[in-house]
Order: sequence, then structure tokens, then C-alpha cells
Amino acid sequence: PYGWRVSADGVTLEIHDGEQEVIRAAQEVREAGLSLRKVGAELTERGMLPRSGKSWHAKTVRTVLTAKAA
Repeated sequence: PYGWRVSADGVTLEIHDGEQEVIRAAQEVREAGLSLRKVGAELTERGMLPRSGKSWHAKTVRTVLTAKAA
């Protein structure tokens, strides 16, 4: 899941610090009342790109917002 990665043992999940930072930033911006698209634009402006390294889509932003923050 977003915000987590598989550890070296190939089984256990561990926190992905960079993605956790994106989750927190997305939640902060969304709480300010921005739309999903505008949240994505703000994340991009902050240099926070999705895993693909391309642009944020509203569906991807929604996934991030529903991800479990550590």
C-alpha cells in the first residue's frame, strides 16, 4: 500500500518515509478545502511526485488520502 514498502525479507511491510510525507502533505492540503486535482497540483509544486514520477491524477490523490499514515 501507498506509504509502505516490502522489507528486505520480502514479507514484512515497513514505513516508506517519503511516501508518508506525501500522505501528510496531501491530507493537510485537502483539509484546507482544495479539490483532488488541486491537491495533486500542490503536491507537484512541492516536488512530491507519484510513484510513476509523472503527474498526479484525481484517483491517485484519493488513494493517497485514504492510505494509512504511520
